[in-house]
Amino acid sequence: MPYFWTEMFDLRLEFVGDFSLRPTRVALQGTYARKKFVARYYQGDRLRALLLSQAAPREVEAAKAELRTALGK
Repeated sequence: MPYFWTEMFDLRLEFVGDFSLRPTRVALQGTYARKKFVARYYQGDRLRALLLSQAAPREVEAAKAELRTALGK
């Protein structure tokens, strides 16, 4: 499962999944204004990747599990 993180200014961003494919839909949970959100990237109806901002470690692990389930792994 591809995973990486970075810190930019006051944000910690964590990327889970395959970002090499252009998504057909992005679903946002949370808010950019509060800098805490999860963006789910879909290709068709299939979840391909997640971007988490300011996530707790348990949230990142839950995102990895969600993606593994979506990919059938």
